[in-house]
Amino acid sequence: MNESRNDSKLSSEALEELAELNTRNDVITFLMWIGLIEAGVYLLKSIGYGI
Repeated sequence: MNESRNDSKLSSEALEELAELNTRNDVITFLMWIGLIEAGVYLLKSIGYGI
């Protein structure tokens, strides 16, 4: 009984770590998209399309 409890405890900790990693990846992806949009707007402005 105790062994199964330890296993579930370990798996829940691993799941929490995975969730944290996923949020970090989402934040990084979000920041990358913002960067791409900013770069695109800058390029359009430099070409002459006013936004």
